[in-house]
Amino acid sequence: DQYSLGATLFYLLTGNPPFPGENRKEVLKHQLHTPAPDVREQRPDVPEALAQVLKKTMAKNPDERFISVE
Repeated sequence: DQYSLGATLFYLLTGNPPFPGENRKEVLKHQLHTPAPDVREQRPDVPEALAQVLKKTMAKNPDERFISVE
C-alpha cells in the first residue's frame, strides 16, 4: 500500500525509519499519532516535490493519500 511504500522510500533515502522507537509499542504510537516527518530534515538535498510525495503517501488519513498509484 501507499503508506508502506512511502515509509520504505523514507528509509531508503535516510537510512532511518520514519517513526523510530525503543519498542514496537512506541513505534506504533508514533505511527498513529505523529505526523509523517519531512525527509528533508535528514536529507536537505531531496527535491521538494519528492518530499511532498512522501508526506502524502504517509498521511494518517487514507482519504488524504493519492487516489491511485497508477
